[in-house]
Amino acid sequence: MKTNRRQLLKSGAGALSALFINSLASGLPASFLLNPRRASAQANELSSQTLILSTSSRGDPLNVNCPGSYGEGITNNPNLESSRASFGAQQAEGARVWCDLSADLRQRLAFFHYSPRTAAHPEYRQTMTLRGSLKNEAGNGAEMFPSAIAQLAYTPGFHLQEEPIPLCDSDLTFKSQPLQQINPVDLQSLFSPADVALADLRQTRDQVLDALYAELRVNGNKPQRDLIDRYALSRGQARDLGDQLGGLLERLPTNPDEPNSALDQVIAAVALARLKISPVITINIPFGRDNHQDALLTDEETETRSGVALIDQLWSELKTAGIEDEVSFATMNVFGRRAYRNSRGGRDHNQHHAVMVAFGAQVQGGVYGGMDSDGRATNIAGISSDQTMESAGASMMRALGHSQEAVELRIPGAAVHAPFLRS
Repeated sequence: MKTNRRQLLKSGAGALSALFINSLASGLPASFLLNPRRASAQANELSSQTLILSTSSRGDPLNVNCPGSYGEGITNNPNLESSRASFGAQQAEGARVWCDLSADLRQRLAFFHYSPRTAAHPEYRQTMTLRGSLKNEAGNGAEMFPSAIAQLAYTPGFHLQEEPIPLCDSDLTFKSQPLQQINPVDLQSLFSPADVALADLRQTRDQVLDALYAELRVNGNKPQRDLIDRYALSRGQARDLGDQLGGLLERLPTNPDEPNSALDQVIAAVALARLKISPVITINIPFGRDNHQDALLTDEETETRSGVALIDQLWSELKTAGIEDEVSFATMNVFGRRAYRNSRGGRDHNQHHAVMVAFGAQVQGGVYGGMDSDGRATNIAGISSDQTMESAGASMMRALGHSQEAVELRIPGAAVHAPFLRS
């Protein structure tokens, strides 16, 4: 579901535009500005990660050219040179674009091979509930993965909202209610420098920080005052941070001929993560899309290169913002693609194999499982292939900082693959 600027201004995000502006101006999380005493009392206890999730109902061929998908009987893209590189402590072969990523990213970069057990685009919602295995807060029914993660990670007074923010066109729900897409360029226009409310950010910074210091000096305690110092040790530093965050949005659209591109989504997602707006932000990084008729696998090659480059760009943006240890990334596609080509040269749907690509401070880089010569996901250390999807979800949930008890309630019977977690 898409929204235009007028709708955005009427929505919850628009109604909170002054709060966003103050947050951008001061460099403080928007949630802190809502209730500094409540937020500061809880913030130091947080360990859960913000999740940026790349999701698609197109069934991209992401799975056929990544580490773990090279071997006898598998037709990888002939236009993508292969290579070997280390991912975490493992050595693996994959398309060279994966192997050429920086060593620090590859240390955290994981490829979890699993069986999606569907080959139909309309079953995207089922995929997002891990084939119905992911339960709601009461431990029954079904819940989408981004919705469940948002509920587990949300902390009142620290995050601005509980609902995930979809920056891409996707059929997502939160507690079974449809989520409305917010385009990155809409966000940029909301905070445009031409806006009268942004005419003098320096004055806004001074007013916000003075008010917060005054409030915490009278009603706060030392830990609460320490928290504001954590975000703004001085007014000058706060100004610099506000300029940086405002600049992230001012870069949009990166290409006027392609507004709301995947790169725009990456940039906006990092800005939203830095402000602690929501625990989950969804984007779409294409990797070849629905390529039945991609006769020469040209689109697959082009978008594999650009998709890996966008993951690298996301990593770079997170490091520039200083939040690479606070934000994790994962992919979740409705299904994967066949290991061999069809009569038109492209690839058909594969219900037996897909890959979750992930990185995070608590993710151990490596290849988990793989693709056999028939194009099927293999068993993983005692986890049968038809349970690997649930295991991927449960393992990522743990890597995001959520308890084993929460995993057992939300995905009953799912096996967490311990090697996926950084010890």
